[in-house]
Amino acid sequence: ALLLGLLVISAASVIFLQGKRNFLQNEQVSRIQENGRFALKALVRDVAMSGFLGEHINRATINIDDDLAAIGNECGPGGWYTDLSALLQLVDGPTGDVPTTYDCIDAANYLAGTDAIAIKRVADAYDLRIVANAVTDCDPDASCCGTAAPVGCAIDTNQLYLQTNNIKGLIYDHPISASSAAAEQPPMPQEDWMLLHRVYFIRPWSVTTGDNMPSLCRMRLLGAGGGFNMATECLAEGIENMQIEIGLDTNNDRVADIYTPTPTAAQMDLAVTARIFLLVRGTDDLASIDNQKSYFLGSTRVDVDDNFYRRVFSTNVQLRNLSNLNALGL
Repeated sequence: ALLLGLLVISAASVIFLQGKRNFLQNEQVSRIQENGRFALKALVRDVAMSGFLGEHINRATINIDDDLAAIGNECGPGGWYTDLSALLQLVDGPTGDVPTTYDCIDAANYLAGTDAIAIKRVADAYDLRIVANAVTDCDPDASCCGTAAPVGCAIDTNQLYLQTNNIKGLIYDHPISASSAAAEQPPMPQEDWMLLHRVYFIRPWSVTTGDNMPSLCRMRLLGAGGGFNMATECLAEGIENMQIEIGLDTNNDRVADIYTPTPTAAQMDLAVTARIFLLVRGTDDLASIDNQKSYFLGSTRVDVDDNFYRRVFSTNVQLRNLSNLNALGL
């Protein structure tokens, strides 16, 4: 009876340990799926919308408000946050220098060897539409909706805006300076679109410095106290590597003929698609996992030898806004 009892206990212990191991492994797989899909969805939306300027087409007709607030930590040379000449910019991690190119990213907060991509666009919908000195599209509860004095109505004073009538545009933060209002403000009807500046990168930590949990983060333009700053916003942890390749149309048929991870500024005028690769790992080191593999993120090979689950997420994104602007020479 004693022997039989020991056998039963041993069998129960094996079943329990096996069940626990399966539970931990399934939990890691689920987290990888959730984090990878969320990160890819955020990236795809912004990359696909890069170059979207509402209904404005010609960037040469966009002016800058004379009284525009200063920015504390631009991500490039002076005037970067109002420069719409480069609406999508990629820095290749294996060959480039991300913290130097985007100096709003501290070197200690950047995971070496991973790509970074900067996106400039306006929001999906305008905040305000003004026709004949009256607000026609706005929050119906707003006190200035439908009035003849709509300046500033529904406008966030801590944001950067593009005001446009589709022919002439003005980048401003409320209120528009008197000199710009007189000489550079587009005639009515006007639409005010919030400008979005985002730089995606991989940070080597998640909650605290040194926790060894890589995360997908982005720098985004925020206003506060009469000025602007690029603030850090992290989206998903476990994102260990990001590699992006730009598809170039070399024969004007609007289809990518070659892909490159290191596009020049001139080549970006031929960009029609982007291939995004994310290497996502589990959050826990599991002794039951022996991961000695090579993962391919496009042309980049990543070798690992540890105890983390991993999976590669990838997708192709059409760059319709950019390719349309480039096709028109605008």
